[in-house]
Amino acid sequence: MFVNDDFLLQSGLAKELYKEIKDLPIIDFHNHLPPRDIYKNDPYTNIADMWLAHDHYKWRLMRNSGIDEEFITGDGDPKDKFFSYVASLERAYMNPLHHWSHMELKEYFNITDVLTTDNAEDIYQQANEFLESTTVGPRELLEQKQVEVLCTTDDLNDDLEFHKLIRDDKTFDIQVLPTFRPDSLFMFNDASFFDVITLLEKNTSITISGITTLATALSKRLDYFNVNGCKVADHGLSELHYVQVSKSDASKILKKRLMKYELSPLEVAKLTNYLLKFFIKEYAIRDMVCQIHIGALRNTNERMFKQVGKDSGYDSLSGSNYINDLNELLNEIHSHYPLPKMILFNLNPRDNEALASLCGNFSCQTPGKVQLGAAWWFNDHLRGITNQLATFSEYLNLSTFVGMLTDSRSFLSFVRHDYFRRILCNFVVDNVQKGLIPNDMEHLKQLVRDIAYYNSKSYFNL
Repeated sequence: MFVNDDFLLQSGLAKELYKEIKDLPIIDFHNHLPPRDIYKNDPYTNIADMWLAHDHYKWRLMRNSGIDEEFITGDGDPKDKFFSYVASLERAYMNPLHHWSHMELKEYFNITDVLTTDNAEDIYQQANEFLESTTVGPRELLEQKQVEVLCTTDDLNDDLEFHKLIRDDKTFDIQVLPTFRPDSLFMFNDASFFDVITLLEKNTSITISGITTLATALSKRLDYFNVNGCKVADHGLSELHYVQVSKSDASKILKKRLMKYELSPLEVAKLTNYLLKFFIKEYAIRDMVCQIHIGALRNTNERMFKQVGKDSGYDSLSGSNYINDLNELLNEIHSHYPLPKMILFNLNPRDNEALASLCGNFSCQTPGKVQLGAAWWFNDHLRGITNQLATFSEYLNLSTFVGMLTDSRSFLSFVRHDYFRRILCNFVVDNVQKGLIPNDMEHLKQLVRDIAYYNSKSYFNL
């Protein structure tokens, strides 16, 4: 058996620690799950759709393996898509998908065989027979993994209809909370910017004519999200260029764009900086946690973007240098206003140490107030998670870390929390055995319990 109960656990001490956390509830404070799907809870009928419908991690591996797009995002038969994925996965050793897929088969289908092209037919039939005999929808998957809270990622203009419906459903105990994500507003030179403004005006009954009215409308949306349970905001930035900007400058730039003139790169940077400062200050006022995900190079393949759209596996690591600029931005805000709790995620692993040390520049009063986020996206594999834990330990205080998140569009992805918990136990015990951490089981047990669950519960005021 490849994935057994002791998978990844390299010692008896690691196994003992893991027992302390394996059954703790999950707080998934950043994901891209559609709240509509949670509310509707349509049952799955085919493992191919369940596995491949929204998972750009798997799509990317399939393309790397030479699979035709018809069997990835196209109209290929579901069974053919499943077989194509198996052919890709079979020898994709050390790719986290090889681990996760086997963990998913074991967790949700009680299938422990190593998945290969030789047994793909049997496993396909076995999984689908299980789905036919048992009602399995998004809610059942979440409940099976003991998810307690999940925070979806929602546009600033979202009506949060399904969050409200889920909240009022007395048959479902999991908290599904919105996350305020205003990224669409920052697409200043895109035609969609005017759609964002128009909808913002409609949602707030405020005519946006300049920076003051925009700020009033945005504050109103933040209040709406807060009333509906929002505790987290999230910004996705490919890069950041710090520039000083006054309110009057920002207003002039915004008015220029509202008159449908294109903005220069400097004007875009100025308006970006002004709005980031505005938002971060507002998050602190509302005791919201601000997440910043930085360093993704988006929609890199123009031909395929036109064919399959965004979030389809055509993003990669950016090589942009943003550390100094981010420090300047936070320093300017901190000079005048308190910062909110912040989690900073880097996509390029070369930035681990620099970003972790930056966090230490602004931490005070609250344990782990500004902290390095978990290994994200291209880094949430064995080596990436281990490296992030090492960096956090060496530059910050590991006992304050709020732990793992899925950042996923797949309801099967909650095995990643178990994956992280196993790696965490190995990391701690490996350093105990090297004589770098005291062998005090009571403290070690509390450490892993806090990172796996209790720190995030406290940090997000849940």
